Amino acid sequence: MRFEYFCVVMRSLTLFVFFFFTTAMGVYSQCGACEYLTDNLVNNGDFSQGNTAFSTEYSLATTAGPWGLLSNAGTYVVGNNAATFHQFFAGLDHTSPGSGNYMIVNGSNNGGTLVWCQTINVEPNTLYSFSAWARNVDTNPQNTVYANLQFLVNGVALGNPFEVPGNWQNFSSDWDSGANTTVEICLVNQQTNGGGNDFGVDDITFTACLPYIIEMPPSAGSDVEVCHGEDVQIGEGSLTNWDYNWSNGTNLSSTTNSQPTFSGVNLTNAPIVESIILTTDSLNLGCVFTDTVNVTINPLPDLDLGTDHILCAGDQLTLLASGTFDEVSWENNAPATDLLVTTEGTYSATATLGACEITETVDVITPQFPNLNLGPDTSICEDQTITFGNGVAGTWNTQENSGFIEVSNEGWYWQELEEMGCTVRDSVFLEVINYPQVSLGDDFFLCPDTAFLFQLSQPGQWNTGEITDE
Repeated sequence: MRFEYFCVVMRSLTLFVFFFFTTAMGVYSQCGACEYLTDNLVNNGDFSQGNTAFSTEYSLATTAGPWGLLSNAGTYVVGNNAATFHQFFAGLDHTSPGSGNYMIVNGSNNGGTLVWCQTINVEPNTLYSFSAWARNVDTNPQNTVYANLQFLVNGVALGNPFEVPGNWQNFSSDWDSGANTTVEICLVNQQTNGGGNDFGVDDITFTACLPYIIEMPPSAGSDVEVCHGEDVQIGEGSLTNWDYNWSNGTNLSSTTNSQPTFSGVNLTNAPIVESIILTTDSLNLGCVFTDTVNVTINPLPDLDLGTDHILCAGDQLTLLASGTFDEVSWENNAPATDLLVTTEGTYSATATLGACEITETVDVITPQFPNLNLGPDTSICEDQTITFGNGVAGTWNTQENSGFIEVSNEGWYWQELEEMGCTVRDSVFLEVINYPQVSLGDDFFLCPDTAFLFQLSQPGQWNTGEITDE
């Protein structure tokens, strides 16, 4: 965090620059010369009390001449409308046009004539500002000679003379009291020619500009680091009667709040530093501060887990984390770029790059098959058929694609189902049994009380109920 303090004071004639100094108690400044910290010390500076509280080398006009009461050079009146006092004069009071008073003057041809003076009490070693409003009141376009007014303090000229060619204008100069405790302040006309040297004076002020102590100047806050996509609050709490203005920063929630939110954006692969400048100005004091807070925006890790994976039942696969990072770990496992998985599910990996981290997930999917069961091995007689299947369509080794097949030949039969590159198969063996060959020979005659023995190649059931081979 870096502070830069400056206080610039500019009036019409003088430019003062005051520098800050620091102590253990805070930052101090001579600010605001002068947006004034004391009341006006001039008595009746707006002439609202009439022709009183000041001295002058001009004569108060009491007798009218050919053009009015102010026909003669070197005379004055206090009134509200110059046209009332001279045929070729015009102009109303500066503060309250139409109702207020001001000093209306037919300028003297003698340069250096004091127009207005007053003695006031001052504080030693204090900066004061002497200010007045003046205007030309002569309406004759042929008159191009204008009053040249100047401030005097204790008879010493303050600043340069200022010409009064048009409507109301403000003029001011600054003066340091030094060891003085009282001072005579005057307004003098340095013009030596007539014919247009006619003017009005109003709202004369003499104001002290005291040092203004800044115990705790506004601050942009401490330097911070954020990650891409992260918000952070900068600045410090608002101070009463201070204007705030943030500049040179992107993605600020406000440029006028004391503590705006900054949103970090960094789509590169390297840190970015934004130096955000806070400029503060004390209301009505002219004290300007600048402070800078550096916000480092770190990039997020670049983590790629690939697309979702298909894992067939009974298989295994290796998930791989790639990208730009300092370290990566899968869920609660030790840091590693790969992970061996044998079951379906959602797997997550977290990668870190500096103080920033990002978590990505990848799905491992195992296709679900219907129950495929062709039953146990079986047998049929040679003149029979049998049906295999349970209604689930699949590919058979007979080249059929159906839920059932009807077969009669001996051998292996299998059905296979396929889903997302995975297969499941069941098989059954069919035995076909041939009928036995039985021959009892030709019919023959048997004599009474004689017997004949039939001999078979294998046991069989006789119509006598016996089961034997003879």
